[in-house]
Amino acid sequence: MHWTVGRKIGLGYLIVALALLSVGLIAQRSLSGLLEAARWKEHTFAVLHQLDQIHTLLKDAETGQRGYLLTGRDSYLAPYQQALRDLPSALRALAELTRDNPAQQQRQQALQHALNSKLSELRDTIALRRTQGLAAAQAVVQSDRGKQWMDRIRVVMTDMGAEEQRLLQQRDQAQLQRANLALAVLRYGIPAALMAMLLAAWAVGRNIVGPLAELTQAASLIAAGNLAPRLSSQPRRDELGQLREAFASMASSLRSKASLASQIATGDLRVAPPLSSTQDELGLALRNMVENLQAVVGSLQQGKQLMAGVVGTVSSGAQQVSQATDETAVAITQLATTIAELRQSSEITAQRMAEVSHNSSGAAEVAQDGRKAVADTAQAMAEIQQRMHLVGERIAELTERSLDISAIISVVNALAEQAAILAVNASVEAAHAGEQGGGFVAVAQEMKTLAGQSKQAVSEVRRILLDIPPTISALLQATEQSSAAVHIGVNRVGVAGEALARMASEAHSNAEAAQQIASSALQQLSGVQQLAAAILQIKQDNQANLHSMRQMQQATQDLQQTNQQLTRAIEHFQR
Repeated sequence: MHWTVGRKIGLGYLIVALALLSVGLIAQRSLSGLLEAARWKEHTFAVLHQLDQIHTLLKDAETGQRGYLLTGRDSYLAPYQQALRDLPSALRALAELTRDNPAQQQRQQALQHALNSKLSELRDTIALRRTQGLAAAQAVVQSDRGKQWMDRIRVVMTDMGAEEQRLLQQRDQAQLQRANLALAVLRYGIPAALMAMLLAAWAVGRNIVGPLAELTQAASLIAAGNLAPRLSSQPRRDELGQLREAFASMASSLRSKASLASQIATGDLRVAPPLSSTQDELGLALRNMVENLQAVVGSLQQGKQLMAGVVGTVSSGAQQVSQATDETAVAITQLATTIAELRQSSEITAQRMAEVSHNSSGAAEVAQDGRKAVADTAQAMAEIQQRMHLVGERIAELTERSLDISAIISVVNALAEQAAILAVNASVEAAHAGEQGGGFVAVAQEMKTLAGQSKQAVSEVRRILLDIPPTISALLQATEQSSAAVHIGVNRVGVAGEALARMASEAHSNAEAAQQIASSALQQLSGVQQLAAAILQIKQDNQANLHSMRQMQQATQDLQQTNQQLTRAIEHFQR
């Protein structure tokens, strides 16, 4: 017979129920016996009470008869008459009470016969006293007939009372025995039933609760991460044995999947997690995680290659922009030197024009010198104009380079955002994998950090590029202003040349021409000073632009380092 857990528990309950039922039945029989003994005792007391009542009624009848015989008055017959009325019912009650006892029935019949004879003797004496007088009645009394029947009645009643007393003693003894039995049942039966209950509980606990506690502890260890719980090797054929085998199989499956998760955590994505069944959710999750990791690593490799190309392009552009900025700085330095020379020439011209103004006698000679100085100034102005044109071309080229760098930075930013999204997806997949994806969480976090650094570097480069256009615009505007000022200077130098020519041809108007030339020289000096200030501003802006280019080169180097870190993180995985 195959003893299942349900049958074992049912057997325990059956033993307890049988023990309680046995105690209950014995106690019920004992209590029924007690109740029966108590009922028979009441019956005995009723018989004795009925005998006492008959004896009392008989004495009342005899008392009434004697009173009447002595007085002749009917009022003394009241007890006698009452006894005559009550004795029949008392005799019937006694007969009913003794119906179950044949010996008592015989005594009751003898008692009834003796009572009838005694009552007949009482009626005769009363009748004689009423008809013949006291002497006739007294003669009957003295014949001792009534005394004989009274003695007979006492003997019968004494025997009946003795019989009832004997029965009372028997019933008391039987009641005592049943009470002792009931006490014995309560004293020994209940502890025996409790002992049976404890034995059944111990057997159930030893056979069921103990193995259940072992399996519960094993489940707690598995929940805590210990996949090698100790299970009993004792063979069982019930549900607990099947449950223990299921726990052992589950622990073995979990250990196998933990080993696969460890391989995945070390970067080996070539494993193929087996499925225990079509409903193996953990196996399916591991398989999906490996596939997703392979796809993520592939995407990261593509992103790494694309980022490497973008970084190379940005680095090359930054170098070109830096070189152009250096060339612009050299040109601006040369232009500043030329402007300084022009300012010195203008100052000399002004001084000479002042001398011409005060010394008209050397007007022709001074005019010749002034013409030469004007020629030099025109040549210098032409050179300045050419250099300003070159600065404008360099600034336009710098603007185009800035636009190219901005487009490259947009591509790098998109790649950084894609890498951040991939890192978030990897973190989600690792969180779904639970503790088995803990190793990949660190990798995903590193990818996310690298993507954040890339975005930060791109943001810094973009900020620098955003600062470049306003600077270039200001530089271009200053260059245009400088070119206009140079053009004005050239025109004014031409005017000065014409004035000097007229001064040479017309010596008589030397003083007036000298004053006009002096005024023109002062205006020229003011324009040259303005041009020098503009060139100084252009130089400062170009230095700021050069500093921005240096920062962009540093950001490009940081981006290259980030790409190298991403490459090392990808090489950690084996596909």
